[in-house]
Amino acid sequence: MTIAPSKSGLSTEQLVATLAELMTQGGFPTTARELNENLDALYDKWELDSLGHLDLMVALGNRFGVTITDADAEELKTPTATLHFLTTVLRVDS
Repeated sequence: MTIAPSKSGLSTEQLVATLAELMTQGGFPTTARELNENLDALYDKWELDSLGHLDLMVALGNRFGVTITDADAEELKTPTATLHFLTTVLRVDS
């Protein structure tokens, strides 16, 4: 993965809010509150396929300057795992 410089001062709330925004733009309307409650269950509810997941992960990576390839995204099997990865890579503040 290609990792851009860390975005200092980025909070977990900002990361989750951005994910909610991108999901809503992609046709899966949600709020940051819903994502915080159970991110993986929302994916199951929407039956988001692997291509939809890849598109979302690429969009999220682009927003924060992290390149996530298709192969990398496939390794990040769940939305929660992906969010954890981005939180770690971007050194997100809790």
